Amino acid sequence: MMHQKMMNSHMTFIWGKNGKESLISYLIDLISVFLLSLLVECLSHTRFINAVTNDVVAGLMQTVMYGVRIGLAYLVMLLVMSCNVGILLAAVAGFSAGFLVVRGLGVRSRGLTICPNSNYMDHWGYRD
Repeated sequence: MMHQKMMNSHMTFIWGKNGKESLISYLIDLISVFLLSLLVECLSHTRFINAVTNDVVAGLMQTVMYGVRIGLAYLVMLLVMSCNVGILLAAVAGFSAGFLVVRGLGVRSRGLTICPNSNYMDHWGYRD
């Protein structure tokens, strides 16, 4: 009679081992998650299409940018689901810093416009 072994597999992110190298690696991981979530938040509020762009090209560009933003957001979600508090805090800090850069610092007061369409309302209900 053959015994079949059950394969127990699970996906985990390894955030380093003990030692000096792993601390540096972990800090690089935290900075990477912070920057990735900052990028996702900035992409959520930025428009790259001007008014003179062809409608078909504009639609394709919006679709591609939406796909990139959602893909990066899901990547941040997967990293947070690793149940590492440091990664969670880095992601929250990155999203908060992205919001601060785009909304909180008053970028428009310096003559820059992130979203040139004044009727644009983002998913949080803020109107530009």
